[in-house]
Amino acid sequence: MARVPTIQAITDRATRSNDLVGAGEVLDMQFDTTRKGLSLRAAKLLHLLIKEAGSKAVEDVEHRVPVAALNTSMHLTLDEFISTVKELMFVQLGLRALNEKTGAPELYFDPLIHSVSRTDSDDDTAVVGYRLSNTLRRVMKDSVHWAILSRQAVMAFESRYALRLYELVSLRINLTRNIEKFTIANLRDKLGVPAGKLMKWDAFNRKALGPAI
Repeated sequence: MARVPTIQAITDRATRSNDLVGAGEVLDMQFDTTRKGLSLRAAKLLHLLIKEAGSKAVEDVEHRVPVAALNTSMHLTLDEFISTVKELMFVQLGLRALNEKTGAPELYFDPLIHSVSRTDSDDDTAVVGYRLSNTLRRVMKDSVHWAILSRQAVMAFESRYALRLYELVSLRINLTRNIEKFTIANLRDKLGVPAGKLMKWDAFNRKALGPAI
């Protein structure tokens, strides 16, 4: 049976405010652990920005949204909101996408947001414009592997490791295999543990994996 494209799943659930559809390739993204990782706040905002983009998430257009519309979930000052969007512009994350010439999958390191603008206002009446990166749009356009996350759950997390674990587990629900094994090194990478940190199992389990669970 043909799999439903991710962008179709996003479109179909546009009116379901609690449904956040995540492309599998994005939820399984590879972190460049030698650089600053994605903060919890930025990870949450990415889900909301893709939700707001909806069926046009794969188009090369500027999306515009009132800060107030997102702040029902984020509760940020305008400056905090803008700085979080900027974080998505500068963090480097690895996403697997098909090479447009060869059709073969390759790993691309690219920001998630390519540009951001704002109206000249100092409160929640401000409108923010943003453009999703080329690689992110290509990934979502080709994706047929996705998961539905609960907006309420995503916004409730207080640990970025917990949110990452929730994303990874949600992506693997309803797969034909019911067990997947990870090396500690691979799990550290998927959770986005910075290079050189929490190298021993006891420290990793106590400060990252255990609290996430």
